[in-house]
Amino acid sequence: KTKEDASWLQDAPGKVVKMVYRLLYDLPNSHRYRVLFMRRELDEVIKSQDVMLERSGKKTTSSPEDAAKVRDIFETELKRFYDWVATAKHITMIDVNYNEMLTDPKPWVAKINELLDSNLDTDKMMGVVDPSLYRQRAQ
Repeated sequence: KTKEDASWLQDAPGKVVKMVYRLLYDLPNSHRYRVLFMRRELDEVIKSQDVMLERSGKKTTSSPEDAAKVRDIFETELKRFYDWVATAKHITMIDVNYNEMLTDPKPWVAKINELLDSNLDTDKMMGVVDPSLYRQRAQ
């Protein structure tokens, strides 16, 4: 809904807002944004989405062919996104490797802290990384 009404942004400075990458296109360029882009193995994203769809009784990518098509779509979308964000002067972004963040968070916590002006409690950040939440692993 940001495209139609971005008034919520006036209350957002200094706060974290979680959103899917496709909504970043709708953010007005009258503001500046620092984005932590959580990059995850695409096969894991697809598997995770299938689990969510299955829980809600919707169609999943039931065959390897379906999964391959979805993967191709994601790859195309991500390339388009990266091309766009490289020219979006109102966005400063770092890629955070989700998989590495869960197995070795220290370097990622440092990068995030740097992006966010080095004012974060990095020990606390390290303490909340929970590898048990890494459920949909690529085989």
